[in-house]
Amino acid sequence: MPSAETPLPIELPTGGIRKDIPPLAIGFNGLVNAENWIYRDARFFVRPGLTDFADDISERPMGFHQYDHGDENDRLVMGTDDSWWHYNSGTDAWDDLNGIADPLTGGATAQVVFRTFESGGVVNLIGVNGNDEPRLWDGTGNYELLAGNPPTGAVSIAVAADRVLMAKGDTFYWSGNLDEEDWTASGVRVADTPGDIIALMEFGQRATAIYKESSIYMAYAQVDLLYKFRIELVRSGVPGPVSSNAVFPIGELGIHGYLAESGAVMLFDGNAPVSIGDHVQTHIRATRDYDLRARSFGFYDPIQNDIYIFYASSGADDVNSCVIINYDTKAMHYYTFGNNTITAGYAAVITDSVLVGSLPIIDTIDITFGEMERGQTGVVLGDAGGQVYHHIGFTDDGQAINNYFETGLQVLGEPQRFGVLTAAEHLFLTATASQDISIALGKSDYGEARTLQAAQDVDIGAGGPYETQHGLPGRFYSLRMSSLAEIGVEWLGSLAVYAPTGLR
Repeated sequence: MPSAETPLPIELPTGGIRKDIPPLAIGFNGLVNAENWIYRDARFFVRPGLTDFADDISERPMGFHQYDHGDENDRLVMGTDDSWWHYNSGTDAWDDLNGIADPLTGGATAQVVFRTFESGGVVNLIGVNGNDEPRLWDGTGNYELLAGNPPTGAVSIAVAADRVLMAKGDTFYWSGNLDEEDWTASGVRVADTPGDIIALMEFGQRATAIYKESSIYMAYAQVDLLYKFRIELVRSGVPGPVSSNAVFPIGELGIHGYLAESGAVMLFDGNAPVSIGDHVQTHIRATRDYDLRARSFGFYDPIQNDIYIFYASSGADDVNSCVIINYDTKAMHYYTFGNNTITAGYAAVITDSVLVGSLPIIDTIDITFGEMERGQTGVVLGDAGGQVYHHIGFTDDGQAINNYFETGLQVLGEPQRFGVLTAAEHLFLTATASQDISIALGKSDYGEARTLQAAQDVDIGAGGPYETQHGLPGRFYSLRMSSLAEIGVEWLGSLAVYAPTGLR
C-alpha cells in the first residue's frame, strides 16, 4: 500500500455495541451494530459455532443442571418439555430418566428449574417446571414424583437453611428440615404487592430472593418459629424477570442477574436492583419480540466472565438470538442463530471418555480407568429440535455463520478539516482456507447518517496483503465488514491512507 501519506490506524472495537449513543460518540472504539462478532481475550473474531454434543433426543431442552453425585463428578442433567435426561459420558448419549410413566407437560414456556438437596446421605436432584408435580431423581433408575404433597405447578425452586423452597402463584413454600418430602407447612402468601412469583434464587445458606412480576422480596431463615422464613419487601414498582430461568447467579460474587420485563439486564445484590447499562437495554428493546419474552433465559460463564441472555428477536417465532455482556467491562455483543432455535443453555464442565485406542502402553498407566476422563469447561446450548451443541467450532452444525459489524464514525485528520480516504489495508489472522470478506467504508461530512460505499471483497485465505481502494472524500468515516464464515475469521485492525484537503 505505497503512499506519501502516513497510514492511520483503525483499531479493534473494544467497546462493543452501543446503540444508546450517536455514531460520532462511538468512533472506531465501538460498534453501531453487529451480529456474530465478539471481542474477547484481546481478539476480535466471528463467534464460536455449534458442534454436536451427544445424540439428538427429539425433545425441546428446557433447562440444565450439573452437580457431583457419588463417584460421578460433574453429572450433567437436562430437563425437556417431556422428560429429564442424564448425559452418559461413556456412551456420549443422553439416558432418558422418565421411563414411560411420568412424562412432563407444559410447552415452550415450562422451563425446568433444578436444585440438589442432600438428605439421608443421598444427593437428590429436584426439579419443577411450572406445570407438573415436582420430580426427584436419587441418581439411579428413573425420576419419580416428589412425595409429601409439594405444590403442583411450582415455577421455581431453591434450597436454604436445610429446606427445599418452592413458589407457585403468590405463595412461598418450604419443606421440613432436611426432609424434602415433608410439606405439611402451608406456606405463606407474598401478596402485599401485585402479581405472581416468577423465580427464587439463593443468597448463601440462609437468605433467598423472591422475584415477583414487579417487586423483589428477601426471605430470611428463622429458628424455632412457626414461620420458618421472615419475608421482607426490598423494592416494589421495579420490573421483574421475564421467566424462571431468566434469573441466574453470577459466579461466586453473591450477585444475581436477570432479564427484566423492561428489557434491562439487572444486577441484584440483596439490597437494590441496578441495570447493567442503558446500552444493553436499548439493544434488547430494539431487537426482541416482546410477546415471546417468557421463553427467554440466561446464565453466567465464569471462565470468560460473560453473561448470556437469550431471547426471540423481533419477528421471530422462537428464541434465536442472545446478547453477551462481559461482567467486568460491560461491553456487549450480539449473536443470532439463523438455523437454530436455542431454548436452554449452561456453562458446564464437559467430560468425555478416552478411547481404548488412545491409551498409552498398558504397563505405563498409573491411574484407574475411571480417572481417564477428559474434562473441559464450555457452554452447551440446546436446540428446540432436541440436539444439544457444544458452543465451539467454526460453523453452526455445518452451516456458515452469517456475520457483520460496523464501527461508529471517526475523524481521521484534524476535526475541522476535510480529506480523502484513498485506500486501506486490512489485517487478518491468515485463514486456513479460502474465505471472502466483504469490506465497505462509510463517510459523513457533518455528522449526518453515513453514506456507505459499494463493498469490496478480499480473500483472507490468500496470504495478504488485503487492500481496498476508495477515493472517498469526507470528514468522518466508518468501517463495515461482513461474510458467510465457514472457517475461523479474526480481524486484527486496518490502516487507512488519508489525504487532508481544506476547510469548509
